[in-house]
Amino acid sequence: MPVSGGSKYNFTMGKSELQRNFRLIAGRNEYIEHNTLGIPLVPLEFSLQQNYPNPFNPSTQIRYTIGNSGFVTLTIYNVLGQRVRTLQNEFQSIGTYGIEWDGTDEVGTVLSTGVYFYSVTVRSDADRFFTATKKMMLMK
Repeated sequence: MPVSGGSKYNFTMGKSELQRNFRLIAGRNEYIEHNTLGIPLVPLEFSLQQNYPNPFNPSTQIRYTIGNSGFVTLTIYNVLGQRVRTLQNEFQSIGTYGIEWDGTDEVGTVLSTGVYFYSVTVRSDADRFFTATKKMMLMK
């Protein structure tokens, strides 16, 4: 079906399904987010998944989902609560993200075997949408 000449279209999902309506919205992320009539483009939940593998050596994957666009900070802490590395510190749009940590601190020094914590925080201006922390183990 051509998508031109109007702002409303109908389509049928399958032989046994009823007809559904949809809207096609194109543009920049901000425009799309403000013109979906409250219908989420992706799941609205926030989550911080357990790193994999855990325990790990020499690196591990950390995945998280953000349900609102915002400023995302993903930080690694040692058992004393001291920040050892910031992996993410930027604005991100709604979606699921993954980042690899190689077991090093901010200056590239390989850290020792032990328990570490990773924390993700999502903010928009002064509002905090989400914060979660999980534990992981680095084994040499």
